[in-house]
Amino acid sequence: MSITHEVLGDESLLASMREQRVKGSLMAARPRYVRETWGEEMLRRVAEATTPEARRHLEGEPMPVSWYPLVEMVEIDQRIVEIAMRGDMRQMQPFGATIAAYDLPSLYRALYRIGTPGFVLKSIGVAYRQYLRPGWAKTTLDGRGRATVTIGDAVYPLYLCKYGIAGWVESAITLSGGEGVQIEHVACVHRGDATCQWQGRWR
Repeated sequence: MSITHEVLGDESLLASMREQRVKGSLMAARPRYVRETWGEEMLRRVAEATTPEARRHLEGEPMPVSWYPLVEMVEIDQRIVEIAMRGDMRQMQPFGATIAAYDLPSLYRALYRIGTPGFVLKSIGVAYRQYLRPGWAKTTLDGRGRATVTIGDAVYPLYLCKYGIAGWVESAITLSGGEGVQIEHVACVHRGDATCQWQGRWR
């Protein structure tokens, strides 16, 4: 029987999660967010609670263009939730939204000048390849002010599916002019679905 954990999700998928890699810019965003939100002392406390492998990303400068094991980022996020967020996992959604806002305007500079939220989301596959591997991402437009983002051939921890990536999609829509944004996590590999999906609505 598979075991469900509030952070990792279906633990029978752990082997697949260990294959995932994340870009150094995502690692570097973690200490920046903690420092800007709670201060240097909180960053020190979070760093001291991590293993040396993960701690190096909090105390050093991860190479933005290098790729690192997802599991090291997951450990950092767990300590951030436990210590800085006091166990409130829901704070990972604004966390994800803020981290997206660090990089998306430069990555999508031209698109944000001329694009609508739907237009920007249609290019999500490009952004995915900039930060995560393996796997793919695509967007289908479901009508005016509605879109579905799908990630396939990849397994991420449940907290990233439910909150972190949802926050990232929310930020992509907001930064491109969407208002009243609502994000719903409608499918997930941790629930037995073939892919993970998020439906976004805006006006």
